[in-house]
Amino acid sequence: MPLPHPPNNIDAIRISLALLVLFSHSYDVALGTNDQEPLKLLTRGQFSLGELAVDGFFILSGYLVSQSWANSSTAASFLRKRFWRVFPGYWMATAICLFAIAPCVSSFDLVQLLQDNGWRALLLRGVYVPTSFPTNPYPGVMNGSLWSISCEWWCYIGLLMLGIMTVLNQRSLVLALFAASLIVSVQFDGADLNWPTGGGVLGVVFGAPRIWVRMLPMFLAGMTAFAFRRSLAFTPRAAVLAMIGLAVAARTPPLLTLAAPTLGAYLLLYLGFAFPLCWRSAAARGDPSYGIYLYAFPIQQIIVSSAGYRLAPGELFTVALLPTIAAGYLSWHLIEKRFLPRRTR
Repeated sequence: MPLPHPPNNIDAIRISLALLVLFSHSYDVALGTNDQEPLKLLTRGQFSLGELAVDGFFILSGYLVSQSWANSSTAASFLRKRFWRVFPGYWMATAICLFAIAPCVSSFDLVQLLQDNGWRALLLRGVYVPTSFPTNPYPGVMNGSLWSISCEWWCYIGLLMLGIMTVLNQRSLVLALFAASLIVSVQFDGADLNWPTGGGVLGVVFGAPRIWVRMLPMFLAGMTAFAFRRSLAFTPRAAVLAMIGLAVAARTPPLLTLAAPTLGAYLLLYLGFAFPLCWRSAAARGDPSYGIYLYAFPIQQIIVSSAGYRLAPGELFTVALLPTIAAGYLSWHLIEKRFLPRRTR
């Protein structure tokens, strides 16, 4: 059947993905590495639950932002909606990290802090405070979640350009772009290309090539699903087959690069739009998913820094869960929703 309109599970999935990131980062923050994280072990080091969750966010964004473009009267209105959805919450989280947390957990130099982070805030490139949390197992990282926000913003800009060029109206071209991204991704994984991790000047603005090789197929998977939304069939049998295929690929490293943005995207969108159990009220009191993602990492770092003893990942996740959810709701009600049109809140 074609992708239906609401009710759906999209809000519930986004909140769940944000909490998966919190759980996965409990290993990084508590142990200094995620080598023992459950999915990392299961997939022989290919994926962590945090990476899986971010991939899911990009797939959903590809679909939903394509829908936003289709519902926008002009390119300017589309860009305005995307700007207000991303930047205010991000800038507030950045300001809190720099001016409320950094003075308490690092050797503090305001001038240096502003010099290091002014351009980063404008380009959505995260928070740079290398002296933060010096005694934690994961020192020098104020907020390890922010790296993906810039990548997602540039995906929005890319979609805008494709929309202006009417590429999005031609399903075959969208499918061709998706297929090309998969080919590049597989080639990258299968060859020692020795690409620079930073990407030089372009990497400063757009992000490292290694990130794009992974994330672009995910976003394009969502875009392709939207382009074919009227003919794309979602059935329980196909969802089970996709799950089996992902399980096989998880144990076969070359296959997972191909399976994640194809079978994974199918399974995620099945759960979002066609799964018989629907939690339509997940965001009835607001959507905390973005705020959870923005604040989880520094909250966990603060907890570890204040604990006085080495926390296990499970303990850290449990202790951080409620304050992180609270931060997510505060971010939504105090910042995010105030920049959205009333009809879409």
